[in-house]
Amino acid sequence: MSNIQTNLIAEFEKIGFCSDSFTLADLQSRFEKNGVWVINGQEYDSKHVRTIFANHSVGPGSRVGESVKRGSVPLFIKHLEPGTYSIYSSEAFALFNRDSQQRSAPHKYAVLLEDAVKNYGFPPVYYDFSNDTKVKAPSMSTVEQVIKAQLTANSLEQVKHGLANVVYWGNANAGYQKHRTNKILNSITSEQLTSFQQLVASGNIPTLEQIKNLKMPQFSGVSFISKIVAFLDPDNHCVLDLLLSRLAPASANKALGLLKVSGQIGVTKVNMQVYKLWCEECARINQTYFENRYRVVDIERGFFKLIQDDELPIAQEIYANL
Repeated sequence: MSNIQTNLIAEFEKIGFCSDSFTLADLQSRFEKNGVWVINGQEYDSKHVRTIFANHSVGPGSRVGESVKRGSVPLFIKHLEPGTYSIYSSEAFALFNRDSQQRSAPHKYAVLLEDAVKNYGFPPVYYDFSNDTKVKAPSMSTVEQVIKAQLTANSLEQVKHGLANVVYWGNANAGYQKHRTNKILNSITSEQLTSFQQLVASGNIPTLEQIKNLKMPQFSGVSFISKIVAFLDPDNHCVLDLLLSRLAPASANKALGLLKVSGQIGVTKVNMQVYKLWCEECARINQTYFENRYRVVDIERGFFKLIQDDELPIAQEIYANL
């Protein structure tokens, strides 16, 4: 296990690699084939390589990998940038810490979040219920346009398709996607659809509580109700689901630190206020650090991207400091 550092150094010397840092993605493209990494003639299982890097690294800041905590010698320095490392030495780590302290923290965090915003990769899919066909859209922008048009349509059938598509898209990575979508298609009533239509009439953006009170199937908690609101008004609203709730421990003085979760994010007085403040936090980050280049939903998606990519500590650190 521990000789992976030695073998990497040997490989770097062979190819004349002299950069101070490297990414796991770069190493994978160079050394991995069919789930096996071959570094300086030594084979490593692909998943095991990632475990070694995670457990035998130090940084950024005071964070250390699990094996290092138990007394193992560090092999790598983990940078704040996702998936980026350096070869460990005490001298290199001292220099890394000095440079990290000299960098402007807010600027550093903003760069990382913007990179996540630009690389948001949740599947851009929706369902054409009229033709019983899954549609893979060219971008999320297309998905947003289709679903918003359906949610605000004059036809009750189109409104039903829009609500079903919120569920379909939101469960794009889940095995029960079609089951939950069919549940709303088969269970929602004309009265519920008419009431929803009235809520969004004339461009009105309903509250979480107003939508919850319709008692529509699949829309009982903040996670999916906020998706409806975000599709209706992505400039000013975003999603708050269980994955994003994991940002909560980051800071007690942030909105998500007040969130109450029990199985799901219930539409309670406290959580409705948290959702409002969360949207405002994303709007403030957009205005302060990005000069309103993005929308509120885009900032939220940046945090979602980081967490989905197993970069929760970094996402929490960004959220606590911006």
